Amino acid sequence: MCQSHPCKTKSTSIRVLEEAANCVTHGMFIPSSLYLLYKFCVLSKREEDLFNAWVYGVSLIVLFSVSTIYHCSCFTDKKNLIEYLRISDHATIYLFIAASYTPWLTIAGYDLVATHYVIPLWCLAVFGIFFSFYTKAKSQPGIELCMYVAEGVLPAVLMIHQVGYRPEFYDVAAGGFFFLSGIIFFKLDGTLPFAHAIWHIFVFLGTYYHSIALMELLAKNGNNFLHQGV
Repeated sequence: MCQSHPCKTKSTSIRVLEEAANCVTHGMFIPSSLYLLYKFCVLSKREEDLFNAWVYGVSLIVLFSVSTIYHCSCFTDKKNLIEYLRISDHATIYLFIAASYTPWLTIAGYDLVATHYVIPLWCLAVFGIFFSFYTKAKSQPGIELCMYVAEGVLPAVLMIHQVGYRPEFYDVAAGGFFFLSGIIFFKLDGTLPFAHAIWHIFVFLGTYYHSIALMELLAKNGNNFLHQGV
């Protein structure tokens, strides 16, 4: 999730340390992402819950894995590979945002017409991915950042407008707070030392709260399902 090309700013020694920090601050969360996918699946008692568990869990693994591979590739001299992975890194953000909202739009029991929200959300994600590859996620950084924020904020506003604020939204809102706050460090990459690694920490905190919220949702659905079956 690097905003600028890693090999074009700062001295080599500082940039090497920063890229090492970038690798560690996302790579260390890959094992926990695998565990969370397992945990989501265990908590899922219905087919639709299991599907959503896989959607979010896989997106979480992809988010951290692609980012880690990209930052590790910066230690090579293969410019084409670095560029491709950098674009892929940006593209996975759209995927993760859409996956984060999908459970709340489909299995949370809010009587929402899921197709009215899920299909546009994933269409926006697909458009964002194509946008990243078409523009190489470089020529229009401001537009891309606005698209991230729009995809992340608009569904929340629509949900609250439709169903009101629910207690279970607390963890979701906390995760969103960390994602939005972390943008400050995302934009300071290349200016503030280790800003990108700090951004990675904010991303982890955002995913932590979103994962807690999903586990609570799956557990609640599972309990309701079991009680109905008694």
